Amino acid sequence: MVDTKTLTDLSDLAKQLNEQSDTLNGHIKTLNEQMSALNLGLKFWLDKPIERSGIVCYGESEFIPGCIEQGGEEQLTYLGYGKFEDDWQLLIQKKTSRYRFDEIRKVWVGVDIAKYAPTPLLRASRDLRLVALEAFDDLLKGLKDLAQTKIETMKRVGRLADPQ
Repeated sequence: MVDTKTLTDLSDLAKQLNEQSDTLNGHIKTLNEQMSALNLGLKFWLDKPIERSGIVCYGESEFIPGCIEQGGEEQLTYLGYGKFEDDWQLLIQKKTSRYRFDEIRKVWVGVDIAKYAPTPLLRASRDLRLVALEAFDDLLKGLKDLAQTKIETMKRVGRLADPQ
């Protein structure tokens, strides 16, 4: 028998969830507009992934989760900022890493084996958009550091060209 109270509660929650998703998208659009207005012209990606799939290995006919001892693959998702089509915006990019054991250093090493085209954050799943916004301050700090480095480099190059 269908519990109509639970179904009604779920319907109310779905409405709230969708409203919050719309609000989240509005925040992302606002951040994109604010950052684009800065006219930085700098592309930047966080070094640390915002999402990991977990390591999987190939079995006879299926993936085996969590089997780094045999080597394996993992999909990583990164947050960045850059130009997509004609607009500067928040982006995500997925990479697949394959792990192997480095006999010399005696550690497991991940090597990128596939890198997928960046996608606007607004096209990502709700869960990924939430995780990305939690990492937004790290992205801003990275962009700030990159901008400072670029300015210092331009000043240094300018001094070399004009040695007065």
